[in-house]
Amino acid sequence: DDVSPSDWLVLNETAARAMGWTPDEAVGKRMRIVDPGNEANSPGFAGVIGGVVADYHHGSARAEIPASTYYSAKSEDVDGLYVISDVLVKLEPGASPDVLAAIQSAWRQVLPDEPFEASFLDDQVQAQYEADQRLGRAMGVFAGLAILIACLGLLGLAALSAQQRTKEVGVRKSLGATVGQITALLSGSLLRLVALAFVIAAPIAYIALGRWLEVFVYRIELGAGAFLVTGAAVFVIALVTVSSQAFRAATVDPVRALRSE
Repeated sequence: DDVSPSDWLVLNETAARAMGWTPDEAVGKRMRIVDPGNEANSPGFAGVIGGVVADYHHGSARAEIPASTYYSAKSEDVDGLYVISDVLVKLEPGASPDVLAAIQSAWRQVLPDEPFEASFLDDQVQAQYEADQRLGRAMGVFAGLAILIACLGLLGLAALSAQQRTKEVGVRKSLGATVGQITALLSGSLLRLVALAFVIAAPIAYIALGRWLEVFVYRIELGAGAFLVTGAAVFVIALVTVSSQAFRAATVDPVRALRSE
């Protein structure tokens, strides 16, 4: 059929599937669009499907991509008049402010009575996730404080353990124990506590993160890799913290160590 360009309809993949069509089957079919809930009084728009575009996000990842149709909004009262709510303009990266001024000038020539309000699409997308970014920053600060407090606690425990076992260290060194063996001895008990804490915390973190991700329709799947990397980082931080005190105790002169009590 000889169809005017203003009578073409474009569907996204979700809309085509909702109608029971593949993208190829949808092309060329006639379709009428009406306002939901006002089908009886809505004049709607009748046209021919000219193509099917791939689904893309124009909302938050918390919601499913809706079935969408795209068509020219022709006025029913004035012939040749089209209703325009938004105009999308693709700019080259690094475009100068003069480009925005030129767009504003063109708008005023076409629609002098309508206010010109411009915004960037990436800013609108960014705004949808501001709450999540604030949460991420807050969690990062609290996590950093928790790590700092935990390291201070481990440092204190390591110093206390080394002090309480000073005589034992002296005896072991007198019997030929190396600095590495004594360092491993003093660090081992505390590192086992760190490992136990990780074993307890990991399932809790997995459940909490899973609950948070449930609000997103499109989300990643939690795997063991992230927890293994986190566990390794925690173990390294604890090892560095504890080993400093253990090494200091292991390098004390055994004669002084035996006389400490």
